[in-house]
Amino acid sequence: MKKKAVVCEPRREYFRVDDNKKHNIMEKANVEKAIKQHEELQHLLLSNGWELFSIISSKFFKPLVR
Repeated sequence: MKKKAVVCEPRREYFRVDDNKKHNIMEKANVEKAIKQHEELQHLLLSNGWELFSIISSKFFKPLVR
């Protein structure tokens, strides 16, 4: 049976934190680094047979093909 996961790409709201302490965040996310890490994780999961679905791509879950 193929493993499945829902992914959500880091978008603008991910990086908009007004109060780090209130949200239990040690430091603001680095945009480029976060996007690169997300892409690397997706590649790792896909190369290991996972089927990924993006909640950003469509109103309905859309499989990611890379």
